[in-house]
Amino acid sequence: MRLRAALVAGVLAIFSVTHALALDAVRRLSGPTVSGSITKMTATEVTVEKKVGGAETVPVTDIVEVMFDNEPAQLKGAHRDIENGSFENALATLDKIDVAGISRAEIQAELQFLKALCQAKLALAGGGDVNAAGKAMNDFIVKHPSNYHWLAANEIVGDLLVATGKFDAARQFYGQLEKSPFPDYKARAGVALGKSMVAEGKYPEALKQFEAVLALPAGKGSGADAQRLAATLGKAACLAQSGKPDDGIKLVQDVIAGADAEDAPLMAQAYVTLGNCYLKKPDSQKQALLAYLHVDVLYFSQPQAHAEALKHLAILWNELNKPERASQVQQTLKDRYGGGAQ
Repeated sequence: MRLRAALVAGVLAIFSVTHALALDAVRRLSGPTVSGSITKMTATEVTVEKKVGGAETVPVTDIVEVMFDNEPAQLKGAHRDIENGSFENALATLDKIDVAGISRAEIQAELQFLKALCQAKLALAGGGDVNAAGKAMNDFIVKHPSNYHWLAANEIVGDLLVATGKFDAARQFYGQLEKSPFPDYKARAGVALGKSMVAEGKYPEALKQFEAVLALPAGKGSGADAQRLAATLGKAACLAQSGKPDDGIKLVQDVIAGADAEDAPLMAQAYVTLGNCYLKKPDSQKQALLAYLHVDVLYFSQPQAHAEALKHLAILWNELNKPERASQVQQTLKDRYGGGAQ
């Protein structure tokens, strides 16, 4: 009898230890993962009460991913797919999760954001409904103002509004980034505003916006560097559109030469911008085609840039008397993105 009681106590002790080790975790850009219990979350930071060492607050600019205790196993796979640009796969995985079986509000919010994010990325690449994606993300913004994704969600809604030509409305959402306490996000707001002006055809105004970002005090970390590079690409696009394609080409080539070739989002946008600059230079169709081919061959995991590159490739192959190649590209564009980039 005593042996049975001891066995039961041992099993309960093992269960208690296992349960106690189940933790929330915040994966960071600049350091080791912080594990413990999330005690507070706002639009700008997440606070974790660690087992040892007390509480630690991680700003959203340093967060790669938040993992919650007892979250559905599919969430981790969806996060990996999103990081790799596989938004269709991620959305299919997320759609299989039973929301009714999730009791923790933070996990429900994570699921809502990730679904809206996938819908937005696909819509921006031409493979979904921009208005529906915008509504889904705006619903998240309204419902979860204290979520660590809130600033990113505002930026995405702004991007979707730009895609539908609602530039003034987009700037209101970008303004939320400008109001944040982070230099990185202020720079993101500047870049986003510049891009909206490019989309509106206001190239001199956009150029001033990008130059203002480049004039900001140099920040620390990959976030600040990324925004300076994005602003440089925006400046290059404006120069090309303003009759100075050679100056734009030089800027983009400098970005490509100094960038990490594994940084797919940056490299995809750089080669699209390079192709766009060459299109503004007489007799440079082949150079433009080569730039867009870099995206198609090497950086196809970036749907928005890839769709834009394919759109240009279809035109260029026809202009270069390669109709069969143009047809292949048009079919890929239709199959993957429903026709083309927004």
